[in-house]
Amino acid sequence: MGKGGTRAKPVGPRGGGARRAMEEGGGVRPPLPERPPAVASPAAPPPVDAAVFRDLMGRFATGVTVVTARHVDRDVGMTVNAFLSVSLEPPTVLISLNRNADTTPVVQRSGRFGVTVLSSAQGHLSELFASRIPSFEKFQGVPFHRGPLGHAWLDGGLTSFECEVVRSFSYATHVLFLGRVVSLEHGSGAHGLPLVFWRGGYARPSQADHLVMTSRGPSHGPPRRRRRNP
Repeated sequence: MGKGGTRAKPVGPRGGGARRAMEEGGGVRPPLPERPPAVASPAAPPPVDAAVFRDLMGRFATGVTVVTARHVDRDVGMTVNAFLSVSLEPPTVLISLNRNADTTPVVQRSGRFGVTVLSSAQGHLSELFASRIPSFEKFQGVPFHRGPLGHAWLDGGLTSFECEVVRSFSYATHVLFLGRVVSLEHGSGAHGLPLVFWRGGYARPSQADHLVMTSRGPSHGPPRRRRRNP
């Protein structure tokens, strides 16, 4: 309270006092931030052309395998290049099979499958197991032996695996199977070259009996730099 019982007016930036202090002191109110200009949404890309997509994916070189399955006394098999390692612990692989192939429902029912990685000398087997003839005809005259679970492993391959399906899921035209590897072996062609599928055909080494490794793989780290001579 001031003298004579009058209430002293508050001084300082409280309520309307702050506004008056700004006006009396000649202060300038800071400008409001400008609203950023509106950014136009990017236009949706055109649909991907299936033929172009297939051509571009064909530039990714892969190995070639034959996936086999067995249910009761029936052997089936098909050529597959969508085969990859998923995990080392536990050892797990993934294969992608067309849902309309006769091998696919057999893998689904049995919960198991075998894989043979083909050598460069087995292009004819890749063509045979990629054909539309019934699976029982594909095995006629083809030398093979059986793994511990009974799946057909083709003789002359680089290596072979047997797997138990741990998970499967369908997408579009294919069914993907995750398989835990339960048995494996070096094939009789283990010291040969792989069959390589590239741009819709097979890539074979020219005038060579081995592949030249130009650098180490990513699991070994980047290649060392060579020192320049002074």
